[in-house]
Amino acid sequence: MSWQEQVGRAKCGTALTMDVERIAKYTLGIAETSPRHTDHSRGDFAAPPLIVATVVIPTTGMMLADVELGDLNLSRIVHGGIELEFARLVRQDDVLTCTATFDGIEEKSTGTLINFRFDVNDQRDELVCSGLTQYFVRGGGKSNAKGDPDGHAHDEVLHEVSETIEEGLSRLYAEGSGDVFPIHTNSEFAKSVGLPDVILHGMCTLAVALRSVVTSMLDGDAGKLRSVAVRFSKMVFHGDTLTTRIHAAGPGAASFTTLNHKGQPVLKQGRVTFDA
Repeated sequence: MSWQEQVGRAKCGTALTMDVERIAKYTLGIAETSPRHTDHSRGDFAAPPLIVATVVIPTTGMMLADVELGDLNLSRIVHGGIELEFARLVRQDDVLTCTATFDGIEEKSTGTLINFRFDVNDQRDELVCSGLTQYFVRGGGKSNAKGDPDGHAHDEVLHEVSETIEEGLSRLYAEGSGDVFPIHTNSEFAKSVGLPDVILHGMCTLAVALRSVVTSMLDGDAGKLRSVAVRFSKMVFHGDTLTTRIHAAGPGAASFTTLNHKGQPVLKQGRVTFDA
């Protein structure tokens, strides 16, 4: 069966309860320290916004195994990008379920993008978030892309925040998120599929960057966040210092780029919208 014949194929994942222990393990995996997300006795306590990845990534991962994709080597897969729209933050004891839908593939000069749309609903079948996620199967080509390395080189920087990725964070994130693909936890496996070493999960990198945006632009209140979109452009390793540069993008919006300590963009085309 061709991949075109499978577009629209959907799968509902396993329901997960966002209890105190699960939220705590997730916050540990993204090095979150804000009391809004770590102190469950607070009246405004809620999980960090990207905890939805704990149901989105496993469900879309199952879809990768179910959809017939020909001779694509899925051991060479990494996260390519994601777009999320939030109806609300995840609350303690929410039961979340993700439904993922195969949305086709795109051939690029450096590999293949596999697209999935998704909805995350709670125990009342009310929408918590929706979006699109892209997985990238690395090929042997080289990109011919030109232009500014971060896409915002000529924009005024409103805020710049740096954070160093501590050793072992990818293992903590794997435990807290359920994304246990061994390129993030097993050095030998990572090297066997052509990587220099274990790499940080893209969604963990995004969580670090998004924290910078929320702290700088939303006074630390993630409940104001309405959407986030980003392209994962370069691998992140333990010991890297990431710097997120935030730019204005009109009322209720901001753009951002995250660079490693070499000045190379690891997140491109970042954009958030929020309640102003």
